[in-house]
Amino acid sequence: MRAPQGPSATPAAKVDDDLLRQWPLPQPDGAADKEARGRVLIVGGSTELPGGVVLAAEAALRAGAGKVAVATVRSAAPFVAAALPEARVVALDEDGQGRLAIHAAERLRPLLARTAALLVGPGMPTDDAVLPLVDGLLQALADEATVVLDAAAMVPVARGRVGARRGPATVAA
Repeated sequence: MRAPQGPSATPAAKVDDDLLRQWPLPQPDGAADKEARGRVLIVGGSTELPGGVVLAAEAALRAGAGKVAVATVRSAAPFVAAALPEARVVALDEDGQGRLAIHAAERLRPLLARTAALLVGPGMPTDDAVLPLVDGLLQALADEATVVLDAAAMVPVARGRVGARRGPATVAA
């Protein structure tokens, strides 16, 4: 992925202890509702590793996200929904190996248009099959959204195989 361009562009940043200390948790305004606190979409999981999306969603909720949606493999979605009653869970098609299907990004287009922060990768196996999924998600995402790539989602970016997004973005890996 190319670095974002323009005056409001923020370069990619390595998320480590020092960076996290600079970002205190937000203090929600007492008058603000959950819409004002933003929407987070977490895409990941597999039949072997469904817990990664659960942990990520819990962290987003504890950090103050207004609405959290989790998109994961269809076979794990009921278990993820039971673990996260306060989140929306979207069941996506999976391939024969229990991974998210490469066309899954298309189903998420309506959610991506309203997403303030996108996390892709927790619980996804690391292989080249994630390339079309990651690229599709990044292309469909709202320009002003923050992107966090975790685990498998970083592989195509590290190999320079994910297309450039339109407009400014904050990308943390």
